Amino acid sequence: MIRNDTADDYQLRVAVGETHLEGEWRASAPAEERYEIAERNHEMRGEYWGGYSRHNELWQLRYDLGGRLLEERLAVKNDAIMMYSPFLEETSAAEP
Repeated sequence: MIRNDTADDYQLRVAVGETHLEGEWRASAPAEERYEIAERNHEMRGEYWGGYSRHNELWQLRYDLGGRLLEERLAVKNDAIMMYSPFLEETSAAEP
């Protein structure tokens, strides 16, 4: 969910790249700060019941336009049961 509490207009453009989801914000006013989202503490666990779980944190990093870090803030912590096996099975060199 996105909420705009400013008087400016914003547009979010999103595309699927070769390896990442790519996004761009457009605004009716020049930017005063820059934001990034960083994943930290990513972990996949084999659970006692035979399945897997995934855990990570998403942090919001706020920078001034000169690149100086102003603030780090935990945005969300994820703990989820995975509905698939996250690990590839080992194959021999002779197999395609």
